[in-house]
Amino acid sequence: MPMNTKIVSVIDGKITRAEYNSTMGYFVEVTGKAGVKTRYLHLNKILVTKGARVTRGGAIALSGNSGRSSGPHLHYELVINNNPVNSLAFRAAAPADNKLEQHAFA
Repeated sequence: MPMNTKIVSVIDGKITRAEYNSTMGYFVEVTGKAGVKTRYLHLNKILVTKGARVTRGGAIALSGNSGRSSGPHLHYELVINNNPVNSLAFRAAAPADNKLEQHAFA
């Protein structure tokens, strides 16, 4: 993924973390309904602030290479009820017209 690629939220929710960590680099966590959280790590620039609301498809950051990283990329995590979930399995279970699929895996 090229540096500074626009990163969008795959869910509607609230920004619960938008900060820097020496391992994760600049990262954003979005908390949605029903215990769903998405995390975006190793960013170059955060475009949102903690407490802000975001809609699915809304820009939240620019991709990067911050923290413990060996090159530009997006580290994406999907967490449901505090348990990491294989986002590819989630995608396979989603309806074909699910916009989450379009934004997360385009």
